[in-house]
Amino acid sequence: MATGSSSATSFAKGGSGGASTSPGAGGAGGPGGQGGSATATSSAATGDSSSTNVTASAVGGSGGTASYAGGTGGAGGGASATASGSSNGGAVQVNGTIIGGAGGTGYYGASGGNGAAANINNIVSGSTTGTLNLNQSANGGDGGSSYGGGYPAVGTAGAGGNASSTLSVNDTAASSLNAGSNAYGGAGGFADGGGNSGVAGAGTATAAVTATGAAAATSNAHGGLGGGVGTGTGLTGGAATSGANVSSTGSSSSAEAYAQGGAGGLVQGGSGGAGGSGGAGSATAVAASTGASSASASANGAGGDGGVAYYAGNIGGNGVSGTASASATSGSGTVQVYGTIAGGAGGSGYYGARGGNGAAANANNIVSGSTTGSLYLNQSANGGNGGTSYSNGYPAVGTAGAGGNGSSTLSINDTAASSINASASAKGGASGFSDSGNYGAAGSANALTNVTTTNSAYVVGTASAVGGTGFGIQGGAAAATARIAGASNGYAKASSQTQSSLGSAYTSANSPVGGPASAVTQVSIGTSGIASVPSILAGQSLSTAILSPSTGGALAIGGMSIGYGGSGESLTYTTTAQFSNIAQNGNVLLTFLDHGVLGDGFSSMTLDIVINGTGHNYAWNDLASAETFFSHDTLDFGPYSGNLSLQLYWSLTSQSPGDGFGFDYAIGNYQVSAVPEPSTWAMMIIGFAGLGFMSWRKVRSSKASFA
Repeated sequence: MATGSSSATSFAKGGSGGASTSPGAGGAGGPGGQGGSATATSSAATGDSSSTNVTASAVGGSGGTASYAGGTGGAGGGASATASGSSNGGAVQVNGTIIGGAGGTGYYGASGGNGAAANINNIVSGSTTGTLNLNQSANGGDGGSSYGGGYPAVGTAGAGGNASSTLSVNDTAASSLNAGSNAYGGAGGFADGGGNSGVAGAGTATAAVTATGAAAATSNAHGGLGGGVGTGTGLTGGAATSGANVSSTGSSSSAEAYAQGGAGGLVQGGSGGAGGSGGAGSATAVAASTGASSASASANGAGGDGGVAYYAGNIGGNGVSGTASASATSGSGTVQVYGTIAGGAGGSGYYGARGGNGAAANANNIVSGSTTGSLYLNQSANGGNGGTSYSNGYPAVGTAGAGGNGSSTLSINDTAASSINASASAKGGASGFSDSGNYGAAGSANALTNVTTTNSAYVVGTASAVGGTGFGIQGGAAAATARIAGASNGYAKASSQTQSSLGSAYTSANSPVGGPASAVTQVSIGTSGIASVPSILAGQSLSTAILSPSTGGALAIGGMSIGYGGSGESLTYTTTAQFSNIAQNGNVLLTFLDHGVLGDGFSSMTLDIVINGTGHNYAWNDLASAETFFSHDTLDFGPYSGNLSLQLYWSLTSQSPGDGFGFDYAIGNYQVSAVPEPSTWAMMIIGFAGLGFMSWRKVRSSKASFA
């Protein structure tokens, strides 16, 4: 066996199939020839600790073209490859790739050929006591398109080839093992003239690793593009399924899975048609380590985008949501788990076509883990953006698609971890833009993190919600809540934000653990509501705001409240509200309408008001002066014309159980008398509840008790 670094590379490509000739008088077109197959084999080894690098790639030949009705393009050729490498302690890198041949195109009414499937099972292998890297990829061939070319005959486009990659490794020698498995489905063929488009190829990738050293696996799967049509409805994008499973008995483990559904096929013309919907994307990741070794898992499932549509009367396809699941375990090592679900965007509309809707994304406890050490759990849900609608100079007016809602709920009940960091985040999809028609609605966002521990652990619980950007006056509403129970230390933090053409609004709240702790935030734009003092609850900090409320005439209204939740120790709670890019013309007015109090209120309290970068600071050490300030007190900061930026930063410190304080405010000229009728109140409460909002109670006393 040779010493020193070694490498080997092989590449094979099959030839293209022959084209069919024109038919005789009255005859049918002939078939195109099938693409040639390709096989590549490569191996290398070194007898010392030098490195080894091996690559094998094979590409199937494309099918031949076919002409005229009755003919069919040739099928794509298959491909196969194997690669192996070894070293006596050196790094080993082994790569294997196969690509299925594309189907042949059909012309003048001939059908397209099918793309070749690409299926691989452990085509890479290697051995070393050093670092071992194994990576393999499968790519399905694209389906052949079918074109009428002005002929009345209708052909059928070819299907995209499915792709699957399975990599299973059981290693007891390598100090570090990295395995990658990838699959990409082929695109479905396009068909014009009313023909049938081709089905998209699916992508399925799995990576399973068992090792004694450090082990990592990555799995990537992509669905193919759905077949498009000249008239009618495009086909659904190809599905994607990805799985990574890693176990190490002697070191760290890491599993990462990503799945991306294919985009839907386009519709090119006609009327009454639609782009295809996106394909589903599903990802699963599992990691396990023993002893004090760390474990991490990450899964990202993304649905495909809707297909594009052209011309008035057609509509872009709808996006589709993904799914994901991730988990990791260790004896006492650090465990980190990440999960993301993404909705596909709606397909765009051009030349007066409508935009498709973005998909909703709902993540409900998609991450989990266990350890007696530190536990990190993080999950996200992102709604798809609404499809745009462009006139492109045509007189037709299209409507843009709606953004998908995002919802993320993470509930944990843990009895083992010494510390917990849990986070749920949600993002609504942006509203679709239209250059001549109506904008789509922006997606809402709701995030909830709820952590309960019986181990007196240090706990950080965060929740973040971002409403979809609104191109019109309304951005997507956002609400976030973080709750902690049973912890010995830590904090709960929540934030919500949204934006539209009227400006942006952001609220945050932070509550330290001194018992149960919770943080609540909410924002919306252009919704109905009146300012009111929020409820004061023990251990809770809260900040809510409405930018440009539809009643009362204010630029913005909001409320904040804090309730002490400790048992005698000094704790400081904080809340914020930030408004940016608000059109302002006249004096900048900030009115504190009223307040509520529990117990003695606080030990100390500060409020910082920042207007266009200039700070105004207030502090209180006694309740009486604070009550005077927050009882219908208007602050006039002088004239300003332009985009206004105003932030409120409030902190409250107390060490007395039963203390609490809250207030409401309005920016601009606010008509306090604009109180809704009882029937209007009922409708408002129902509306807010649907978005995860709390109803605000109006308090008109200098001192009030809150449940």
